[in-house]
Amino acid sequence: DACEYGLGAILTQEYDENKYVIAYASRTLSTAERKYGATEREALAILWATKYFRPYLEGNKIYVRSDCKALEWMRTAKYVTGRLARWAMKLSAYQIEEIKYRPGKLNANADSLSRNPLPIDDINQYEVSAIETAVNLWQNTNILNDIKKEQEVDSKLKPIIELLKNKSTLEFNDKRNPHVLVNGLLYKIKNSKKHYNQRIVGEKHLLVIPKTMQNELLRWAHDHPTAGHGGQQKTLFRLSTRVYWKSMRKDIFNYVAACQECQQFKYKNAPTSSLMQMHLVNEP
Repeated sequence: DACEYGLGAILTQEYDENKYVIAYASRTLSTAERKYGATEREALAILWATKYFRPYLEGNKIYVRSDCKALEWMRTAKYVTGRLARWAMKLSAYQIEEIKYRPGKLNANADSLSRNPLPIDDINQYEVSAIETAVNLWQNTNILNDIKKEQEVDSKLKPIIELLKNKSTLEFNDKRNPHVLVNGLLYKIKNSKKHYNQRIVGEKHLLVIPKTMQNELLRWAHDHPTAGHGGQQKTLFRLSTRVYWKSMRKDIFNYVAACQECQQFKYKNAPTSSLMQMHLVNEP
C-alpha cells in the first residue's frame, strides 16, 4: 500500500487455506516520490516490496494484493511508457501470477503500515517507556528529574506547561505549538516526514530542553566517553533525534568547533598547503 508520505507491505504465505505473516516492511517517500500520482505510488510500493523481500520471492509464485484497481493491468499491459514501463520491466524478473485489487477496508494490515499510527492523545505506557529510554542515554538516572524541574521554572516553557495542564486552549496545542505532557515532562511533537531517521510516518516526541540544561546536554552528547567526541553532524544526529531546543543546530556546531580536545588531538583532513604555482622558464 502507498499513501502521500509512505509505503507499507506485508509478506504472507498461504498454507492449508490460512495465511501466515512472514515479514512487515515500511518506509517514507522521498521528496521526489511524493510528487508521483496515486497509481505511480502504488506501483512503486509493489516494486519496492518485491526488491525488499527478494530473498523470499525469487523462484516462487507471487500474488500481489493492492487497493489500487488501476494496477491490475500492469502485469499484462503491452503499451506502457516512461517510469511505469521501466518498473514493469523490473517486475518481469519475478514470477508474478496475479495483481489483484483489494478494497482498502480489506487491506487494512498493509494500509496501516504506510500511515500515521496514533494521534496525540493515544500515548500508551509502552511509548512513554520508549521515550524515556531514548532520552536517558548518558547513564545519568537523575537527568529526567532535573529537566522536569528546570522546565517548570523556565520563563518560556512554564506557560506552555500550564496551558497543557489546564487543557484550556486545545487550539494552541494542536496547531500553533504542538506539545504534549508525558509524566510531567514537556515534549515537542515533530512529524516524521520532516524528521530524518524515521522509517514509518508518524509522530516523533522530542524532549524539550530548558536553557539552563542545554550546555549539560551538549557535554553528554559530545564529551562523554560513550560519545567519543563525535563531529558536528554526529553530535547533531545524537541530539536532534531525541531532544529539542531552538537554535540547537547552531549551538551544537559552535560547541564542537570550540572543543579544545578535538582541536588538540583530532587529525585535520584539510590539505596542509595549496598546490604550487608553475613558473614558465623561457631561458636557462
